[in-house]
Amino acid sequence: MAAGSVTGPVPRRGSLDGIRAKSTPAEDRERLTTHSRTIHAAVAQIEDRIQNAGILATEPAFWSRVRRAALLHDAGKIAEGFQRQVEPGGTPWGERHEVLSLAYVDLLAGAGAWSDEDRVMVATLVATHHRPLHAASTGGGKPALALQYNQKTAWEEAFGTTAGATPDQAVVQVPRFLHRELLGWLSGFLTVDPPKTALGVPSLAQRSRDLLEVLLDIWRHPAKPHQGLLAVLAQGALTLADHSGSAHESLQAHMPLLPGYLARLPYEPYPHQKQAAGTGGHLVLAAPTGSGKTEAGLAWAAGQLRTMPGLPRVVWTLPYRASLNAIRRRLADDLVPAPGEKKADIVCCTARSPRPCSPKHSTTTAPPAPRTPSRRPPRPARPERRPARCACSHSGCGWPRPTSS
Repeated sequence: MAAGSVTGPVPRRGSLDGIRAKSTPAEDRERLTTHSRTIHAAVAQIEDRIQNAGILATEPAFWSRVRRAALLHDAGKIAEGFQRQVEPGGTPWGERHEVLSLAYVDLLAGAGAWSDEDRVMVATLVATHHRPLHAASTGGGKPALALQYNQKTAWEEAFGTTAGATPDQAVVQVPRFLHRELLGWLSGFLTVDPPKTALGVPSLAQRSRDLLEVLLDIWRHPAKPHQGLLAVLAQGALTLADHSGSAHESLQAHMPLLPGYLARLPYEPYPHQKQAAGTGGHLVLAAPTGSGKTEAGLAWAAGQLRTMPGLPRVVWTLPYRASLNAIRRRLADDLVPAPGEKKADIVCCTARSPRPCSPKHSTTTAPPAPRTPSRRPPRPARPERRPARCACSHSGCGWPRPTSS
């Protein structure tokens, strides 16, 4: 029996409407059907933003797989053990709901006549939306599913009927009437006929075991670069949908960097800034300090946005936190805020410790640390602004190299 296994009298859950996906809000915990619809809708927001950019254009089924996974990812929360866990003061179930969700992926894949590729990819996304399949060679992270579910697992005990302290306290994890109701709801959402279940067909525990074994075998070996990248991107899309949907937050759709960025500058743009604005594709710009590289980069990015699918975002990378904070403040002041906002919504984070820097995403503002007087001599005045060298993709650009001081 798994740690935290349920025991005690079985509470009566009369219908699917009583099945919860979350322990919050306390006054009316979120229902499984509500959560599934919410995450499915959140995928649509992400698809609108990204569409078929880059490698996604090579896989027409990408977004349909993510949508199916969003609908099915938490189906395993129907288990009685999970339902008791999310009750006020509930105890941990000890099993992974996403593994039980694989049984519903298997059932709906058969009902919808999915291809093998669709079945495997949807199952991969569902299984890995919390934990990896295999332990990472570098260590760390959450325990892998392969460590908990293997040849030693008592599958029927975990997902079928869990023994209690006495025979009368045995718990059927998924009562048949709830299973049929959930299966009908999922089938209706996917517009397919519900799969027929009869005596002798594989149980939910067996379906979960068999499909997990398939995934563990497939992803035990190095993936082809194309296949692996698509899987990681799909996994990221589902995870983002789950996080944003669970928080009941919509993605920011406003782009503070508008077309015609240079026209908003309070001065006549320099030639290299105009050149950058008109450059399509990659651009490398080398120029002295104070020559307007930031404006040139923003002008270039504004030009790229017009040709990209979806609602693309701009990522500005810098090597130090101090420079990140400085550019965040500058962009928040200079770019166009969303309607109703006073400043542009700019978020900054680091790879080590992602954290929002925008006032919209912050709850408190720490006072600035006191400055220690510097003993260094004052810096000399900056030299007069010099011409920039534009290393853009246009041949024969002709902008001069910086002259020596």
